[in-house]
Amino acid sequence: MRAQRTIENPADIRGRGLFTGAEVTLRFKPAEPDSGVTFVRLDTDVPTRIPAHVRNVTKRARRSAIRNGTYAVETVEHCMAALHGLGIDNIEIELNAGELPGGDGSSLFFVDSLKKAGIIEQESKLRPIIIEDTIHVTDGAAELIAVPGPRDHLDILYDLDYGPHADIPRQFLAITLTDESFCSDIASARTFLLEAEAKQFQAAGMGAHLSYKDIVVIGKDGVIGNEFRYPDECVRHKILDLIGDVYLAGRPIFGKIIATRSGHALNHELVRRLLDAIERKDRHNRLAAPATIDARQLHRILPHRYP
Repeated sequence: MRAQRTIENPADIRGRGLFTGAEVTLRFKPAEPDSGVTFVRLDTDVPTRIPAHVRNVTKRARRSAIRNGTYAVETVEHCMAALHGLGIDNIEIELNAGELPGGDGSSLFFVDSLKKAGIIEQESKLRPIIIEDTIHVTDGAAELIAVPGPRDHLDILYDLDYGPHADIPRQFLAITLTDESFCSDIASARTFLLEAEAKQFQAAGMGAHLSYKDIVVIGKDGVIGNEFRYPDECVRHKILDLIGDVYLAGRPIFGKIIATRSGHALNHELVRRLLDAIERKDRHNRLAAPATIDARQLHRILPHRYP
């Protein structure tokens, strides 16, 4: 099993939030072993620390957000995917706004910065979550299945199928998640929206700063005012989102995940169910473990007299 990793040097990136359009500066900082990923908002009265964990997830449309009391950090999934894909276990992420910079809607923005910061190994060994039992979650036509598989990496199979009359044709992709496969096949896949969805979001005041050049918008005749980076860029981005969302388990997950049309809410539910199953198994194992008593303990318990 590999060692845990962090970054060697701090690194800054700047941009605008994908949904809010707010200007934001973000700083990646090294962190101690076993500390995990922590976001730190600096625009609050005192710095607000929000561990990147599914227990802190708060509901938002079309994005992943985490909250600590009053304050939230939104659109964390592309950054989390970059950390997961590069195998970075421990890091602090400071920012001066409530949403991460969106870049081009992919993870490339974050990957480039993290690579420049340098990735180093730490003294502690990795403690992955290994899928031991099948976990199945559904929401209408969307489905996620986590099954036992490899014990040293994560395999993902994704079937993106919106039906025979959808503007996005069916796309299928299977990957083995490694640093190399993430950077070459997944990291540059961008967020996409159907034309009707894009109009709804802008009417609601979200993404008003974006043009068709800034985001992949798909109409009945294909991409509007832009071009795909891959013929199957949509399924690649869905895998990117899944990679980011499952990292909210707090540790890497090893095994196999099979996905059909899943979104952020279902991704989060899979992580919750997986962590619940692990906790139940650990509790059962502790209760089933035979109690051992050494001679001194036995002497204290037994009456101090002859039979």
